[in-house]
Formats: sequence, structure tokens, C-alpha cells
Amino acid sequence: MTDFRAAAALAALLAMVCSPNSAAAQGWTLRSEAPIQRVDRRPADNRLNAAITPLNPSSHPKLHRRSKGSMAVGTVTGGYLVEPAELQIQGPHHRILEGVRHRNTRFTTDELKAQVMCAAKLVASTHAGHLLHLGNFSRRSGGDILWSVSHNSGLDADIAFLSRRPNGRIISPYHLYHYGRDLLATDSDEPMVFDVAANWTLVKGLLTCPHAKISKMFVARWLRKVMLDFARATKEPEKLRQQATKMLRQPRRAAAHNDHLHIRIECPRDDLSEGCLNAGRAPHSALSQSVDVRRRLPILRRTLRSQSAAKRKAAATLLGLYEDPLAMGPLQRLLDDPDAQVRMAAARALRWIAPSQLPAWLMSAIAT
Repeated sequence: MTDFRAAAALAALLAMVCSPNSAAAQGWTLRSEAPIQRVDRRPADNRLNAAITPLNPSSHPKLHRRSKGSMAVGTVTGGYLVEPAELQIQGPHHRILEGVRHRNTRFTTDELKAQVMCAAKLVASTHAGHLLHLGNFSRRSGGDILWSVSHNSGLDADIAFLSRRPNGRIISPYHLYHYGRDLLATDSDEPMVFDVAANWTLVKGLLTCPHAKISKMFVARWLRKVMLDFARATKEPEKLRQQATKMLRQPRRAAAHNDHLHIRIECPRDDLSEGCLNAGRAPHSALSQSVDVRRRLPILRRTLRSQSAAKRKAAATLLGLYEDPLAMGPLQRLLDDPDAQVRMAAARALRWIAPSQLPAWLMSAIAT
């Protein structure tokens, strides 16, 4: 590398890293940290601060993307969320739990929001007076949250169980309550009864609404049983009951989920080519092994020669994210690009793809 190229690349890197609009300053990175360990949800609120639950959006270049709207990238335990859909604190058929509102975890994909709102409408129309009470979805930028190992990429949602008083009065809960095998809440000051019929309708709506495909529904075994028994007794269609039997599961090596229904949807179709992964956990290298991502790589490499600096920068960023080894040569040539932001993107991409091939001083500057 010539002195001119070295000086120009270093200046661009330092200017970008030190900028208040840089990724580091905004609190996000393209490469997520390891998932946090599970902690108890409510006591964790005491440790909340702006750094833990930031409102800053994450960024992911939208290049050659046909559709608009939200984007889930990576896995549910190590991914992030771009241009999310925001849930209202309260709508016609739902309400964010009062004990959860301050967490700012009411962001999700367009598809999951539509699916949950559709199910909420079915519950309200079938069981007059019931609203869905919603817990954690995702942060605005996705990434880790204190209260769960997942919820990183906008594909997960926690929904409070629907309940009543023993006299039949509908309850509007403050937070999530645990239900024992007798279907009574174990941690409520007043009696609360698990509403089997209403909760089955919720499951039915989530499985039959057309906006997203459910991949997981986590619930305690004894609550699963009473809902499936109810579906059988009320002669729900065999196909629907088989689907519910397959989806409703108590998770292994995790809490029983007797305080909420945790649902997860499959990656939206358009998000697969951005790097959305249906696996719960996967190494970063899995992004580039995705069939949909591999199809994009030749197009992204050609875009490095675009007349548009913004497109060259976006293509370099994505090729680095996907760790494409065939992009090494074109990215090295971009270190001479007249645009400083393009040089920055190319240098960072080279660091992700082949850090051993970069000079030590350049590696240090990028990592700052």
C-alpha cells in the first residue's frame, strides 16, 4: 500500500469511527455480540438504563431490495432488526403490559405485528371484553434484551395469557402471572383463572391468520394440554388441532413458560436474501451459507463498480457482513476510491473477510 493510500484510508477510518453518526456511537454493530444469559424478567428492570435499551435504530444497507418495510437479519439470538414496525401502547384489540412499557421492547417485523393484531381481533370478536396484553417483542434496533435469550431479530413475541376472576370478570393484568396445574395464578394478590377458551382462540388465530408463518409456540405442558383438550371437545378441525399439537411445546433447558405464550415466526421471504436465519443459533458464517444470500453475492460484487458512491459503500458493507472471499480483490481496489466513506466500508469489509491480510496499524484503526 502506498503512503498516499495508507494516509487516506487511515484518515477516512478515523473520521468515520469518531463521527457522532458512526455505528459505535449509535450503539449497534453489524456483528452481534453473544446472546446474554437468561435473567429473571421483573428484577432486571432495576438495572435498566439508556445504554441497555437504546432507541437508536440499527442500519443495514437496502440494496436491490424489492420490498419496503422492516427487515430481520441473522438469528433470533444473535441478529438485529431494521426499520421495524412499532406497536401502539394500546389499540382496539391489544394493550402493551403496563409493567413492560418502559422497556421500549415494542418493535417487531411488519409480518409479526400483522399476525398478532389479526389474532387479537379474532379473540376480541369471539370473547367480548378480552384484549391481548403484550410483553416483550424486540428493541427498535433488535439485539439482546435483558429478559430473554432470543427476541433479537424481531421474530419473537411474548403474549400474556388471557384470564378471568372466579366470577368470570375479565382481568387486565399489570405484568405476566404464572399459572399452576390448577389453572390458578400463583403470584397474584387476587384470584386469577387461566381462560382456556380464550387462550385457545388466541392460538387458533396465530395459526390461521395469513400474514406470517408460525414456527414456535412455547407454553407449559399442562396449559398446552388443557387447550388441546378444549379444541378436541369443541370439535375444531382435525388439521388445525394437529398443527397446534405440533407447534405448542414446553421448551427444553428453559423456563416452563407458564406465565406467557412465546411465539416465533419464520423469516419473511424477502428477508432471507438479507441474511435472516430460521435457526435459533448459528455461527456468523451461516449468513454466507444461506442459498438466498449466495445468489446475491455476484450482484453485490458487480455493484462495487457502480457510478454511485452510496451503492459502492452499501455493497462493500454487505460483502463484509457476508464474508465473501471472492470480493477481496475488488474491495482492495476500493481502498483507492475517491469517496472516504467507500474507503471506510471497504477497509472494514476486508477486516471481516481476511483480517490477517491487513496491516496491523489498519486493523487497529478499524477496531477503534
